[in-house]
Amino acid sequence: MIQLDRGLLARITLLWFACCAAALLVDPHAWLISWRGLTEGILWLVILSLPACTRQVPEWIAGFPHRHRRFLAAVLAAVLFGQLAGWEPERTFPLVSWRMFSSKRVLQTLTFFDYVGDTSDGKHITLNPPRLFPSINHTVMMGLANLAEETGPQSTVDEQATGDAQRLRSALRAIGRMHNRLNPTAPVGSVSLVRCTLDARAPAADRHVQRQRVWTVPVAGEP
Repeated sequence: MIQLDRGLLARITLLWFACCAAALLVDPHAWLISWRGLTEGILWLVILSLPACTRQVPEWIAGFPHRHRRFLAAVLAAVLFGQLAGWEPERTFPLVSWRMFSSKRVLQTLTFFDYVGDTSDGKHITLNPPRLFPSINHTVMMGLANLAEETGPQSTVDEQATGDAQRLRSALRAIGRMHNRLNPTAPVGSVSLVRCTLDARAPAADRHVQRQRVWTVPVAGEP
């Protein structure tokens, strides 16, 4: 038989109203006054009210010291407030909103790199360095891309420069040579590092990847 603890239910309802009022004050989209927001809020009230319909939970809570009960109420209020306030795309009922990727961090321009090999007949082959070198993971290749960003386009680098530029040339040449070793029927004569940019703010129909060759190294040459 269900035994309703009216005192606990009253405190839960008061806590719910307080969180709803606070969420309405800070939510720029007035999420709670929409039908979806109101439904979500009522579902939360139902979930939080279920313990008041049992005998064990009220007795268990009553055994807590007052400071522990206040702390528990504060935690529940924070969870409820965090769910009802904020941006609509973050709704994940009945869990709290996941804010690792904050709504304030808007994607603008995505940048990534492709490795392209040029064959003698003018074809372009996309190379996959981690497949050519199984012991090299994608993190290492990201480091190579960062090296290209720090060094800059090949046209701005002195041919006599050493250090980063030389390491980048050697890495691209090694990628081409390994491809030729594994694919003797489709060898490449040069390897290019291509910077690809995509404007994520543009409408989906207008999103196009802009490609720019920043480094091109002949495979045959200095070791």
